[in-house]
Amino acid sequence: MTFNVYGTFEGLPPGLQLIQYRIVGTEHWKGLKSPTKHNGSFTALLATLDWEWDAETPTSGQTSVQIELRQPDGLTSNTLYYFKCGMPDADDTFGETSEPIVRTPSGGPLAELVADADLDAVQARSGAEAALVSRYGFHLDLDAGPVTYEEVFATLPAGFAVDVWEVTGAALKSVLAHPNAEGWVLTPSSSLRYLEAFAFPGPEEQA
Repeated sequence: MTFNVYGTFEGLPPGLQLIQYRIVGTEHWKGLKSPTKHNGSFTALLATLDWEWDAETPTSGQTSVQIELRQPDGLTSNTLYYFKCGMPDADDTFGETSEPIVRTPSGGPLAELVADADLDAVQARSGAEAALVSRYGFHLDLDAGPVTYEEVFATLPAGFAVDVWEVTGAALKSVLAHPNAEGWVLTPSSSLRYLEAFAFPGPEEQA
């Protein structure tokens, strides 16, 4: 399995900056230059990792990496990045909901939650501005209380991949306006809102 590890650096002084970092346990430091114009923050690829991983014994191989920074005063920072590879246990929790998060024929709160999560997963790396999901493939609602891995997998068992596309406003409008015979629509993340247009009968049709 191949993993790309990205780091987001914030609070940088204006202008081009040299950042030094290394994977904990290695001897050599790597240098990374920020863009000259960065507004105090930018994201960059830090490492590409190729790991052997066995689904039946997920803890048998390498499962984590730590990356540290060298500060301008010569001191070494605390751990910058911690990454872990492997399947969670069925009863591992990812948070807690105060009420059920349900599906509706057009998507509903569950689809909105997934759209926001999809956008959050790729925004720093890709600059994506919005996410769209279809309620197709959502099998169960999320119950109130702790959200476990088993429940998440039962809700979205297919594990749909997140694709990033660059589209024009006209193309986006065309996708959102595309009719569906079953009545469901694409659900946007909270960064995008649109209104469905309904056709009302004209005077001749009313007569």
